[in-house]
Amino acid sequence: MADINIYVTEQIEWEAIQPIAKQLVRMGHSISFASPGTFSKIGLYCLHDWQATSDLSFGFLHDLMQYHDYHPHFWENEAWHSYDIGFLPTVQWGKMAIQEATDGEKHFPKEAMYYSGWPKFDLLASLLGSPEDCSDRSFLANRPTVIYAPSWENDGKYLDVLESLKDLRVNLVFKWAKLHKGYGYHYDAIEEALSTIRGLPDEFNAQIYAPDPSISIMEIIAKGDLLISDESCCLIEAHECGLQTLAVSNWWIPDTGPGRPPSISYHYRDVIKRISKCQLREAVSELLSKDNAYDPVSGNFSRSQSTANPRRHRLGSESLIAASIVHNRITGEKANQIDPYNYQIWTRLSEQKSIITPRMCEDK
Repeated sequence: MADINIYVTEQIEWEAIQPIAKQLVRMGHSISFASPGTFSKIGLYCLHDWQATSDLSFGFLHDLMQYHDYHPHFWENEAWHSYDIGFLPTVQWGKMAIQEATDGEKHFPKEAMYYSGWPKFDLLASLLGSPEDCSDRSFLANRPTVIYAPSWENDGKYLDVLESLKDLRVNLVFKWAKLHKGYGYHYDAIEEALSTIRGLPDEFNAQIYAPDPSISIMEIIAKGDLLISDESCCLIEAHECGLQTLAVSNWWIPDTGPGRPPSISYHYRDVIKRISKCQLREAVSELLSKDNAYDPVSGNFSRSQSTANPRRHRLGSESLIAASIVHNRITGEKANQIDPYNYQIWTRLSEQKSIITPRMCEDK
């Protein structure tokens, strides 16, 4: 089989493409890492702003809200025109591609784009049945689980959550990303927040958890009922998995000087509820009561079957679909009875002609 090179620059990118790499190894291909800008015969790209440098290249997203500031003109701001084939993770991304196809397809890949799904969701296939414990003790089953997972920890956001929700009878989970010391202030802020939360006395109605940042967010989402963030892509991951979601609109984002307000991809603004931080307690109580039998006063809770994961019918297959399409393009052979045509959103026939297949944007 083929030697395939992976192009990533940080852990979050590798986490997004790792399930596909594992599937390709099972199909008999070999996988190795290559530095951005170096040549390879076949490359899988899951990173920002790098041109493909492979004879045959496949492009993937590493973030469900990647370059959300520029949506729907994502393809004008990334190097997907240098890829041969691109893969899209959700129905909303497929619809955005169709919307842009009229005048933006010059920025599309050279051959085609496919709606293959979000590979990280495959982790849920094993977790939903009997999830592993992600802390020293299991979440209490008779309480709803509220997750706080920010894109950036700054200005005491976690303290806003703690103060607002500590008196509710919920499992309250503080989940931060795994950063290295090179992130400087942002690394220090997470370390300080972890130390504070883990050092809290056991005196609140809320049961407090702070799992190790190295644990995948998908392991936490598998146990969750509601997720709170600023603009992190885990809002979309949680929504796609059937959780309620809250985006706090007046938490500042420090990735530019002097900072900026959070931004949510316009495709999800109708389904991710935006609130101010002073509304946290009220909004959490309201959303938990909406789909579950939860009484914020007594704390009585019974999870509704209506909150079952809406993607359950695809779980375990999303990375397999993408890997099978890659395999087919490399070898010309169909893998796992998967026909790439069934997942094709757009294909280029020539410099002047292309075909849009919007029916492929249905959630199969």
